[in-house]
Amino acid sequence: MDGECNASHERLSNSLLYTGQGWAYFRQKHVILTLGFLGLSYILILALFITVSSRSSTSGSEIPTELREMKNDVANITRKIKKLEKHHKRNGVDCDSEWIVFNDSCYYFTVTKSNWMKARSLCVRKGSDLAVITSEIEQKFLSPKVNNNQYWIGLGYIDEGKLTWVDGTDYNASFKFWKKGQPEETEKKNENCVRLSTNGEWTSVHCINTQNYAICEKIKQI
Repeated sequence: MDGECNASHERLSNSLLYTGQGWAYFRQKHVILTLGFLGLSYILILALFITVSSRSSTSGSEIPTELREMKNDVANITRKIKKLEKHHKRNGVDCDSEWIVFNDSCYYFTVTKSNWMKARSLCVRKGSDLAVITSEIEQKFLSPKVNNNQYWIGLGYIDEGKLTWVDGTDYNASFKFWKKGQPEETEKKNENCVRLSTNGEWTSVHCINTQNYAICEKIKQI
């Protein structure tokens, strides 16, 4: 059993190295690449527009239809760049009907049970990550919703055996709501992943445990 837990812990650490900080990292990279491509297109079309316009002015001829179309293309790309920049600055996404909105976040409660890694993969596919609980207000919002079930959250012994939140939030300086006696007693058992228990308290269990649902979280659009 210890071998399985250690292997699970190693896969968990490797997964974080590959995923960075989850869905936010991939979304940011995608937006930057898109903005770069549109920006390059804008510069090329604008340069061509200026060149053709300059030649037309020198020759005294009227601006051809192709040049007017090029001007429209420049205007369209400009609008797209501004729209993407605005969206990126908001750093948010829409919350659809499956999600529950609270403060600046949207929460999704999975309907199937799985181990910690599969739960996190499901959240990432939904453009989110496992929930990171940073305040007593957030804890009080989530606790009643577990409804006598147990839900994975984005906390575990990930970074060299230290408790770490999936988004990089400083665990030592952040809010905590552990069940009495934890996490100290679970460190000896290699119970590396954290869940909300039936009353909302935090408990650690083996990451390969498949008897837990999960709470996904993403930032809502402002």
